[in-house]
Amino acid sequence: MKKLLLIFSLLFINISFSQSNQEIKTLDYANIEIEVPKNCIAKSKFELLKCNGISVQWIHLNKEKLKTIPEQLIKKFGKKANSKEQIEVISFGATLKGYKFTYKNPKNWNRIIVYGIVNRQPLILNVASEDELIAISNLNEFLKKIMKIKM
Repeated sequence: MKKLLLIFSLLFINISFSQSNQEIKTLDYANIEIEVPKNCIAKSKFELLKCNGISVQWIHLNKEKLKTIPEQLIKKFGKKANSKEQIEVISFGATLKGYKFTYKNPKNWNRIIVYGIVNRQPLILNVASEDELIAISNLNEFLKKIMKIKM
């Protein structure tokens, strides 16, 4: 009986471990399924790392949290920023408002943090890059799918 229990325990641990290491192939952006681009790494269904010069993260919120959390996040990133510029982007037909932050320190990536409601889903979108973000957004295929900067 002990051997059977040990075998089931090991089998359960093996199944659990293998499921947690599965490659993420699709992302959930405002309840819209998007394939993970080639040569990009998805850390979760809500975050891409090292994707052709950018990292992108979005957080799904409820409408109440959308009123307070973006302001807190913008204050946090604004403290060390060299410049802070208001920006608007279009994402699946919705207008998201926020800021573009640039930094002198190469340890801090330049960022676009915008927020709003896309596909009836309140969210914050955080795009980070070592390079100039407006130029990157025009070149990066994934960003072209989810946003367009209003000029």
